[in-house]
Amino acid sequence: MILPIIALVLVIGVAMYSFLIVVYFAYKIIAAIISLIFEAIGNYRHSKWMKKHPEEVERVNKAIQQLGDLFQGNK
Repeated sequence: MILPIIALVLVIGVAMYSFLIVVYFAYKIIAAIISLIFEAIGNYRHSKWMKKHPEEVERVNKAIQQLGDLFQGNK
C-alpha cells in the first residue's frame, strides 16, 4: 500500500521539476527576444544619431584609430 504512494509522489515531483525546467527555458527565450528587440531599437536610434552628427563620428573614429596605434606600438 505504501509503494504506490511513494511512486505517485515521485511521479508528481518529476513532473513538477520538468515543468519548472520548461518555464525556466521559456523565460530565458522570452528574455533573449526582448533583449534583442531593445538592442535593435537602440541600434536604429544610434544610427539615426550618427547620420545627424558625422563630425562626432569622425572624431570618435580618429580616437579609436589612435588607441589602436598606441596599443600596437605605432606612433
